[in-house]
This record gives sequence, C-alpha cells and structure tokens, in this order.
Amino acid sequence: MFIRIFQNSPLLSTQLYRKHSSRRVLLLFTKTLILSASLGGYIPTIQAADFSCVWKGKILHAGKWTDQSWGDCNNTFPNNTGSITYDATLRTGFSGVDLDQNIEIQNFSFNGGTFKGENELIVNEVFNWSRGNLMGAGIIEVLGGLDLNSGRKVMGKEQTLINSQTANWSGGSIDLFGTSELVNSHGATFNVTSDRLRMFGSSTSQFINEGNGSFNGNENGIIMIKLGDPTQNVQFDGPSFNNNGMVIVEQGIARLGGGGTSAGAFYAAEGQLLNFSGGTHVLLPGSSVLGSNIEFSHKDGGGTTTIEGVYDVENTVISGNSVFFNSAISYTSTLTQTLGFLEGIGNIVATDKMTLSGGWIQSSKPHIEGQQDQAILASLGELDINGSFIQIVGHRRVMNFGIANWTSGGIRLHSTLSRFENKEGAVFNIKENATFIVGAGLNIGADPLTPLEQGLFVNRGDIVVDLSDERQPVQINTRLANLGKIHLQGNKLVFGSDLLQFNNGSLLFDIGGENLNELDVLNIAGEAKLDGLIDITLTNSFVPRSGATFDILVAGSISPFETIEGFSLGGQDGDKFDFDIVPLDSENQVLRLTYR
Repeated sequence: MFIRIFQNSPLLSTQLYRKHSSRRVLLLFTKTLILSASLGGYIPTIQAADFSCVWKGKILHAGKWTDQSWGDCNNTFPNNTGSITYDATLRTGFSGVDLDQNIEIQNFSFNGGTFKGENELIVNEVFNWSRGNLMGAGIIEVLGGLDLNSGRKVMGKEQTLINSQTANWSGGSIDLFGTSELVNSHGATFNVTSDRLRMFGSSTSQFINEGNGSFNGNENGIIMIKLGDPTQNVQFDGPSFNNNGMVIVEQGIARLGGGGTSAGAFYAAEGQLLNFSGGTHVLLPGSSVLGSNIEFSHKDGGGTTTIEGVYDVENTVISGNSVFFNSAISYTSTLTQTLGFLEGIGNIVATDKMTLSGGWIQSSKPHIEGQQDQAILASLGELDINGSFIQIVGHRRVMNFGIANWTSGGIRLHSTLSRFENKEGAVFNIKENATFIVGAGLNIGADPLTPLEQGLFVNRGDIVVDLSDERQPVQINTRLANLGKIHLQGNKLVFGSDLLQFNNGSLLFDIGGENLNELDVLNIAGEAKLDGLIDITLTNSFVPRSGATFDILVAGSISPFETIEGFSLGGQDGDKFDFDIVPLDSENQVLRLTYR
C-alpha cells in the first residue's frame, strides 16, 4: 500500500508519476492499528448493580418506566439514586413501555417489544440489545458498551441512540426509520464483526460517525469492519451514512447503499473492499478515500458519489454508478470501468493499469481563463480498451502515457472538447477486434448539412496497426491530428473524416510489390492536410522498376498546411521516389509516388 503526497496542481505534462511514501503510511496508520488492537473487541465486564430489575408488566398493555411493574427492584423502578445502582431487563409487548422521566442506570438489556418516550436514558455500563423497537423521541446514551446481537432491532420516529465507548454489532439487523439517529460519538469505536449483516431503513434516518476527519483516533469515532469471512459483506442500505471520523474495512466487504455526507476518512485494508453501491454520497473537502479496493457499483440501486477530498487508492472499479471526481487530482494504481459514469471537473491518474470496457467518461469543467478546458483521465502504464463502447463526452481528455492495446469495441468522442490523446513516447496498438473511433456528436444548428460536432484524436506518439488479414479495416471517423508516427498495415486503417498532420508528424508506408495487397494504402474520406513526413520503406527485398507508380493515399482533398508548404518524403527509401498530388475521376485526390 502506498500513499502519495501531492500538491493540488493541474495535470499538464508527462511529469506525472507515482510518489511512493511508506513513511507517510506508517505515520498515518500507526495510531489506527494501535486503536484497532486495543479497542477492537472491548466491551467492559458487566458488573451487577445493587438491584437487577426485570419488567413484569402485562405484555399486552402499555406501561410507564415509573410503574410498579418491576421485579426484584427494591419496591421502586430502576433509577440510580445516591449510592444505590440499578440494572434493568426489559421485554414488552407491542404497546411497550414509555420512558416518562430522565433515568440513569448501570446496565440495560432489551430483548423484545417496544421502548418509547421523550426523555433521556443514560446507561453507565452496557446496553445489550438483541431485538425490539426503540420508537420514541428521546435519547439513549451508552457510556460503557453497546452489544448488538441476535434478532431485528428497529429505531423509529425521532429516537437517538449514542454509543460513547465501544459497540459490537455481531448479529441481526438494524433498521432505522423516521428521523432516528444511531450515533458513534467522538473517540468511540463501532465494531462490525459478523457476516451478512444489514442496516436498513429510510433515507431520513442517519447513522452518524462523529469526528474531525483527521487520523487522530482520540478525536474520531471509528467504524471498524472486521468480518469473519473476507468474501462476505455488511450492507448499509437506506439510512444516510455520515462519516466524519474513520471507517476502516479491516476484513470483508462494506457496501454503502444509502448515501450520506462525509468529511471523514475511508480506508480499505490490503485485499479488502469498500463499495459505494447506492444512494447519493457527498465526500466533502477534507475527506479522504485510501487503501486497497474501492468500487462504485449498482448493487444497491446505484446512485452518485461526489469526491471533493483526497482520493488515493490501489484499485478502483466503476461498474454502474456515477462518480464525480472533483478534487484537483485523484490517484489510483489501477482503474477498471465496465459501466456507469466517470464524471467531475478534476483530473484522475491511473499509475499502473487502466481498463476501459464500457460506460461514459465525461466532464462539465467550466472555462477558466488561462487554464485548459478539459479534465484529464491519464493512464501512465498499461491501457486496455475492450468490451463494447467507451463514450468520451463533454470537456474530458483521455491521455495515454504508456502502452495502449485496443482489442475490441469502439470509442465515441461526443463533442468538440472531448479528446483522446496518445502522448509523446506512448504506443497505441490497434489489434484483434477493434472496430471504430467516431465523432458522435449532434448536428450544430437546424441545418442538416451542418457538419457533425466531433471530438479529436491526437497522436503525439506511435499508432501501430496490427490486424489479421481477414479483418475488415478499422475506421477512424473523427478528426485525427498527427504529431507523431502512424505505422500503417495494408489498407487496414480508414479515415472517415479529416487527417491533420503537423510538421513533426509522419505516416509510415511499406511497399513490398506493385499489387495493392503488397503495399500500405491510406483512404481518407475528408481532407488530408499534410505537413511533416511521408516515410517510405521497401520491404520483401522488392526493387521497383523505374517509373513504377504507387497510389498510397487517397483523400477527398490533399493540401499542405497554411503556414508551412507541403511535406517531404523520408524513411529508408524516401529519396528514391518523387510524388505528385493527382486528381481522380471520383473527385478525390491521390498521393502518387513514382520510382526514379
């Protein structure tokens, strides 16, 4: 696990690299690990109070806490007075017990029925809750420990339950309805220790983890998820999950399916998974997402996640969610997108490998004078493009700094500011079942003859065509600006739009015979604005006869750039040829080579 220390500066050049800092890791997580070891399973030993009171009221009738319906209770009801302390065990019917005044006791066991009221109950030691309904408008504050086990536990109306020490959720479900709140307070730990647990309810209720978002465990609430089976999950689905402290996935899978607003830290330990699986999540400035595996999915209905704080993880998967990366720069070692939307106004850097198999990559970054208009998605290592189609939309620039392999599917560039860029020193391989790159925008204006809005494919490195003989040509049906090299293969690359080649760009043609299937040919439906170099190499020991001609490039029109006249022949054998631009009967033009 590596954490980078970085400045919030734009991503503008190849000076992008991964900053490994194991010392930073040690500083950030030493306190967390100490807290995990010292607090992780702690529940104080329950010591019986002076009197242990058991509710004896009639199960079908409503009662009040102050009723004389308690057994073994000193002829009163449980409420610490002076030096006398009380424990309480409560099980009621549906009509329940009303907390009709503020009460303080030592230990509280609640295992069925309904507990309600508008007053405050303070539990100095342990609250053991196995099942039942907390349906009041009051507050239960647990100062010692909270033991959540067994059956279904329901909070409703305006009830508040506060854990101020250590909670262990080891069994059963927790359902929050109304405007109820389950609070893990500053310095408290909420342990999730069993498989297949679920917190369910309404979006108006809240599970709140208090803190200041720093890595100081003494000031933060800690939600510690350590399941028995690392392949199983705990699901937080429905209530708003608001984390201002620390959420640590130490073992297992945590699914956040209900949304929430957070300014705290989220951390997935090595090999573990944190899944933003539904609802609307807003991670505010000052928040952080760190660790091993983070997924944005639709497993709990999908939704949106907005990231405005630090994002620095090992593996990111987008499989059916809308993720807005709004921080200046977000880092991930690997990025895999199969569905969903990668959005936001910030830059994202994948340092090791990026796999794009589908979904939408977009941005609505506003124009700011002196800054580039596109938000960047950068791949510094390997880039695999496969699957169906990837959609690049709005003000988004996808940049390849390493080796890209386009093996299947297509790429759609939807607007004038959407761009795919192959950077200096990078290689873009067109292989196997690649299909087409298309500018897929709408007509500008009402006139159907108005050209399509098109994105731009920019090549500053090497484009290499490597397709089987049986394959149909790959279509590039959007504008391509060539400032690098394009290594052609037979007639396997066809341009349905324009080719703009600058003075440092080159097209590499191999000629191995006079037949069409023995030489590279480039067909361009639009305009070929050629500067730079036409690179000619004779292959297969082929020596043309004097005066032999080769039509290597056919376009709607062929013209030099306005600022620099024409282009030159180069490569291994370029000095052996002359060239002409010749009109054809089809109103196209051809670049014709003549061997001297």
